[in-house]
Amino acid sequence: MRVVKWSLLAAAVVVTVSLDAAQPPQAPGAAAAPANPQLDQYKRNVGLEVDAMQENIQKWNDSVFSFGELGFQEIETTKFLTNILKQNGFAVQQGIAGIPTAWTARWGSGKPVIALGSDVDCIPQASQKPGVAYHDPIIEGAPGHGEGHNSGMPLQIAAALAVKKVMEQQHLQGTLMLWPGIAEELVGTKAYYVRAGIFKDVDISIFAHVGDNLGVSWGDGTQNGLVSVEYTFKGESAHAAGAPWRGRSALDAVELMDVGWNFRREHLRIQQRSHYVITNGGDQPNVVPPNASGWYYFRQTDYPHIKELWDIGDRMAKAATMMTDTEVSMKVLGSASAAARPRLHSGRGEARRRLGRHRRYLVERAHGDAALSLEYGGRSRPQLGERDLDGDADCAQRHPGRREGRRAHRHRFSDEARARDPGVGLFQECADEEHEIHSADSA
Repeated sequence: MRVVKWSLLAAAVVVTVSLDAAQPPQAPGAAAAPANPQLDQYKRNVGLEVDAMQENIQKWNDSVFSFGELGFQEIETTKFLTNILKQNGFAVQQGIAGIPTAWTARWGSGKPVIALGSDVDCIPQASQKPGVAYHDPIIEGAPGHGEGHNSGMPLQIAAALAVKKVMEQQHLQGTLMLWPGIAEELVGTKAYYVRAGIFKDVDISIFAHVGDNLGVSWGDGTQNGLVSVEYTFKGESAHAAGAPWRGRSALDAVELMDVGWNFRREHLRIQQRSHYVITNGGDQPNVVPPNASGWYYFRQTDYPHIKELWDIGDRMAKAATMMTDTEVSMKVLGSASAAARPRLHSGRGEARRRLGRHRRYLVERAHGDAALSLEYGGRSRPQLGERDLDGDADCAQRHPGRREGRRAHRHRFSDEARARDPGVGLFQECADEEHEIHSADSA
């Protein structure tokens, strides 16, 4: 059973790190560690514990699948998963980083602190009967799990419970921490976790995501980073038949920006990926739309090129306003780093031997890379909030001290890049921003 094998590996890695985290880091390519019969026995014990949970693992997986909740709406999913952990002695803290459906669950004490995470949100219009290999929705148009986010946290919980049992039996010191990827499809929360200090005491974070071939890899990845941006245009309403000359169509501006972007694609780097939807196109045809919005994902292989795409998008938005005599504002809904970092997916056979050679290196990199941080050095700050294209940030203006503190912090790349950071606070600090992030989800 693939689920059980994956859980076994994840648990075995955690035990391995628990025993060896105190040792000096070892770079990749070093000779494999000598055989450790005691460690091998720990792994066998973990495997037995996982096998004993096969039925529960499947039930947990199916239950999360059945909830199928979109980002920031994972209410039943959160209740279900945290109840399992509470029943098994984990201390659960809910509402972390000001996010209602976010939580952490901890068990144990002392070092090392091992974090286990996975995403839990679903995607729009992906309702699907389980176990059916063709499109067959339970409810047409309803959301559902189409990317395997129903499987990750149940497997991480199984791994944690198996390791917990062995740690109790062998009186091993260490702390297990589980955390969910809330609103991952909106790239909306993980940077907030880092900013809130959720991972400050963590020695290694093992993140699970469903994939193929049960592979293991580390270092540079093939995935892109991105920035999620919504452009909102403001014009003037008028009757489209009676006095269209009085109107200034915000929808015209959105469409002109989209047309411009599609012509520009030919002249962008092959590595880029960019896509958009019109989140607001007006109310009805006989009214010139006074407001309209387009939502873009700008994807690239590293931060400078992500920022380059974003700059092009800003210029196109501004050009669209010049052609339509409208105005535009922009808000960042989320962003994700493309920085290199160690990655564990799953594995067996040779993968296990490679993990044995690299486990100390992974602990070292987990400290050095701030694996979930954005493109900023030091204390990470996610980009969220609304500003115009000249860089004014409404919320930052209401909190000048925060803006000055941001300027005092050196940006990893350049002064120009630092100026792009809206520098806003967490959800509970600015009510209008909380509204923005949730309205973006519903859009």
